[in-house]
Amino acid sequence: MAATATESQSASSYPTAYWYGTIDQAEIERLDSMHNGIKNYFDGKFFFAPLDKPQTILDIGTGSGIWAIEIGETFPDAQVIGVDRNPVLPRSVPGWISLACAHAVLMAPCRPTPSNVRFQQLDILADPLPWNGGSFDVVHVRLLLIHLQNPQANLERIASLVRPGGWLLIEEVSMDREVKGDANAVRSAIDLYCKYWESNGQVLDICSKLEPWLQETGAFSQVSVHKVIVPVGNNPEAAADTKLGRLASMYKNSWRSSFLGKMHPKAVELGLTSELRKQAVEEVDTFEWQKDMPLYVVWAQKSA
Repeated sequence: MAATATESQSASSYPTAYWYGTIDQAEIERLDSMHNGIKNYFDGKFFFAPLDKPQTILDIGTGSGIWAIEIGETFPDAQVIGVDRNPVLPRSVPGWISLACAHAVLMAPCRPTPSNVRFQQLDILADPLPWNGGSFDVVHVRLLLIHLQNPQANLERIASLVRPGGWLLIEEVSMDREVKGDANAVRSAIDLYCKYWESNGQVLDICSKLEPWLQETGAFSQVSVHKVIVPVGNNPEAAADTKLGRLASMYKNSWRSSFLGKMHPKAVELGLTSELRKQAVEEVDTFEWQKDMPLYVVWAQKSA
């Protein structure tokens, strides 16, 4: 199906080829849901490293800001900075406020934020890092590297910000084209997502590469990895009332939100049209399907 004229607007009106999603209340709620799903799966943990009273913490790709807020509450004596290429918007934004107007309030979110937490707009792909190497006791990255071109070089750049003896914390997913079951529109949409991401130079099987990439830097004394295969989809295993089933349901809801969200023109040109995505949304809960998605949790300590 050909893209509509509206869908095919010039990609030059979008900030980069790596633009993903929109910043609105629905996106804030989606990101919060993902955070809570991961935390609940790990029995309330949202980091695995044995952190000992860190004083400086950086959350890269902070999204809704929920991880930065919770780590700030956990360590009230630490200074926490959350950065994202998109503005970190208030928890509740009236529908009539445009994104441009919301920029005016992005540095003063009207949601419960500890006094030791602040947010800053920063594009790590384009902007120079405003900190010296070794500036942070903890650097955290969640579900970001799969969206970046040349993720190994960007990972090394991010890792350089960790002080000797400090910790790099990563949660990441990998992608592939395999979808089991009868949901053909879901399968086609996911295949086109993969095609779009690969056309940007993104690495889909990134999870398996994180440990060797960190070891190749020679900068870390230990690298620990916890792996989970999440059976995302509409199937008995994913629907089970278990921690894994609830995590799978959260990821399924995230896919639904992705299908409903605004799409980069380049992805539309590849075939990820609104019609296909609408069909995929209709299939998400009505057809039997399953997509196994690896989730890796990595915590690495910088050599002293």
